[in-house]
Amino acid sequence: MAKLTFFYATMNSGKSLKLIQDEYNFSKSNQRTLVLKPNEDTRSSKITTRFGGMALDAKSYTKKDKILTLIESYREENDNYLPDVIFVDEVQFSSKENIEDFRKIVDLYCIDIFCYGLRTNFMGELFEGSSALFALSDKIIELSNKCSCGKKAIMNVKFDKNKKILKTGNEVECGSEDMYISTCHSCWTKEFLD
Repeated sequence: MAKLTFFYATMNSGKSLKLIQDEYNFSKSNQRTLVLKPNEDTRSSKITTRFGGMALDAKSYTKKDKILTLIESYREENDNYLPDVIFVDEVQFSSKENIEDFRKIVDLYCIDIFCYGLRTNFMGELFEGSSALFALSDKIIELSNKCSCGKKAIMNVKFDKNKKILKTGNEVECGSEDMYISTCHSCWTKEFLD
């Protein structure tokens, strides 16, 4: 039975690496895969990871796109075959409607969909896409990361080029270790609420 699965974690915890590894395992078993990512992730047209420089081609979509239309396009491009598995990176940037489309694809086409993304933004608030996934996923899996203090990291801290902690600003601003660190809630509270 097909499932909608959400893998979530903090920044720099290996979510994209896990996606690339999972896609590789399905592909080598002759499964047809489709890799997607929201166009808000402007860093590259590929899914990339800092570990080993691996990359994977991905089709992008917008918050207004009908994901069902993308699936039909895939079918037309692939001799009337649907993908066996769909992988979605940076899924937190999706709209609620995008996530509802993923749910419909699982239910109507019996296609497994694996989504990878953040739970919350740097202000500690759920992303729209993540919130919808918590409501609609069959399976939710947390990938772990550590705070510098040794506790489990569950929060993201955003900082500027002078290493000053930012408490307001754009929710969507792509970056990595140059803009974000992952912390436990205690350290986030000390940094963010000071």
